[in-house]
Amino acid sequence: MKERILFFASGDFPVKTFKSLIWNEYNIVGLVSSYDKHTFKDNDIEKLADIAVSNNIPVLIPNDLNS
Repeated sequence: MKERILFFASGDFPVKTFKSLIWNEYNIVGLVSSYDKHTFKDNDIEKLADIAVSNNIPVLIPNDLNS
């Protein structure tokens, strides 16, 4: 049985890592993120939530990470 991964991240920086985990068929059970804001100048970078949704990965965007 593969390890279950709950991915916590936001912004542009983790996009390549998140995509790599998906492409390598890791068992990602969800994404916890904030509302995505592009932090780099590359406008072609996809948002984490969009990547998750397109790969049937549940997304949780809490109002407060402490809640």
